[in-house]
Amino acid sequence: MADNEGGFKWWLRYVIVPVIGGGGIVAIWVSIREHPSIPSPQGAVSPALTTRPQPGVEHKPNRFDESVQFYASNALVPHEEHNLTAKRGETILLHWDVQNYVGSVFLKSQSVAGTEEWMQVASTSSKSVVASETMDYYLELRGQGPDKQLGVIRVSVIP
Repeated sequence: MADNEGGFKWWLRYVIVPVIGGGGIVAIWVSIREHPSIPSPQGAVSPALTTRPQPGVEHKPNRFDESVQFYASNALVPHEEHNLTAKRGETILLHWDVQNYVGSVFLKSQSVAGTEEWMQVASTSSKSVVASETMDYYLELRGQGPDKQLGVIRVSVIP
């Protein structure tokens, strides 16, 4: 037993290391050195919280920008983001997931003949459709500023 051990070394050996472990000490040291806290001035708004682009200022993406997944699937193709070919009468699933958005999400179906149908949908969902004719499906965001097209998928029907 070491009788000449005292003060900080004793606390480190018998209290700190057994409680948080040697790796914990290293993690705390690295986090303090790598991520110093910088106080922001009072009343200043964080640039990450601004949602509208400022005129004349280049927009840089941040963690609050929309993220979109929009794809179609059928029995043979599990994930297609642009063009899906299906047999007439085959069931197609359209999938979408829109995160960090402002406004309402709409799904538009438009045939090559020109008929179209709009429906407001949830931000994360799927829709089953039966392939009867070649259709384009559009996912759009509406309600804050100009409408924004989030994705388009063409389902081509073969006999």
